[in-house]
Amino acid sequence: MKKSNSTRVKAPTNRQTPLPQSLQVAEHHDASIPNPIGRNDGPPTAGRTPDRAPIGRTVVDTPDGKRAFLNAKCTISIGTWNVRTLHQEGNLEHLLHELSHLKWEVIGLSETHLCDSGELRQEGIQFLCSGNDTTHREGVAILLNKAAQRALIGYNPISERIITARLHTQIGAITIIQIYAPTSASSDEDIDSFYDQLQQAINQIPSQDIQIVMVDFNAKVGTDWESWNGILGKFGLGDANDRGERLLNFCALNDLCISNTLFKQKKDSREWTWESPDGNTRNKIDFILINRRWKSSISMSRSFPSADIGSDHQLVHANMKLRLKAKPKSARQTRFDIEKLKDKNVREAFKVRIGGRFEPLLNATDTDVDAEVLWDGIKSSFQETSRKSLVQ
Repeated sequence: MKKSNSTRVKAPTNRQTPLPQSLQVAEHHDASIPNPIGRNDGPPTAGRTPDRAPIGRTVVDTPDGKRAFLNAKCTISIGTWNVRTLHQEGNLEHLLHELSHLKWEVIGLSETHLCDSGELRQEGIQFLCSGNDTTHREGVAILLNKAAQRALIGYNPISERIITARLHTQIGAITIIQIYAPTSASSDEDIDSFYDQLQQAINQIPSQDIQIVMVDFNAKVGTDWESWNGILGKFGLGDANDRGERLLNFCALNDLCISNTLFKQKKDSREWTWESPDGNTRNKIDFILINRRWKSSISMSRSFPSADIGSDHQLVHANMKLRLKAKPKSARQTRFDIEKLKDKNVREAFKVRIGGRFEPLLNATDTDVDAEVLWDGIKSSFQETSRKSLVQ
């Protein structure tokens, strides 16, 4: 196969090259830093610690239980959006303006075209960025509102195509992965490398975590929900292609389902996620995936055509609230008051009753009586007699 221009995913490394002035790693969880595209509005806020946080992983103070941003009472909103670029003048402001009209807690971005990796703040929003080391290509980011910031445990900018963030929930933690997959022009080698790196990221997630994978996969999964029951919902779009089949197999391997195929939409514009430049072709190639165990926690997942940043992709949005299965109530254990046996009358009555129940068992002549049956009879005799004589 003829190899096209490669966008091969680089393996994660311990990158220690200082970030440019326009994108400095936050030294402290509450520090303010300049905006990401070089238009500094003033000096950084005081309060940074002298030593810089290591690039590649940032851990923040553990919030208490009240700061868990996902629980069984309140609905949160998450989303993913291919924004085409945030490197051009004014695009960041445009993005923030569009998001200001929506309710959201976490938004994943792909194709940001921002270099290097780190975290930054703008208008109260925290950006966790993972970019290309040298060129304004690819790039992913996770945006957190204030509630999500308070729940942040840590994040890991793995490559220019993959970033993860872990946040506290009512029951533990949720790991969110934002992805930008290689385009259709990429070589098979690039795609294989990408999937290998993605699987490594999945394997590192604690098994008890809720997993959300938000992605521009450049893949069409089709509508064959019967063949992919539990993974693909009844409301896919179009015909699956080879890359869609690979995505479905990836979901099956990792027990994930595609949330924005689970719900019937009132308008066709809420179904598709990408539109060709001439407006004649529309596909569903951006997805929000979740563990099948937690799919009932997704109450809505769809495209948002009203949000517009000049991209050929639509914002994909999902509402989520923990759905917890009630534990079956165990039978109440009867408590016996053995102190009552100190009373002579109670003690004598107990002896008479237990003796009457034991007599048939002691006089049994059948040597083939099963030991378990015999034990059940003895246990039942004690329990019934105790209920009549010794209940508190």
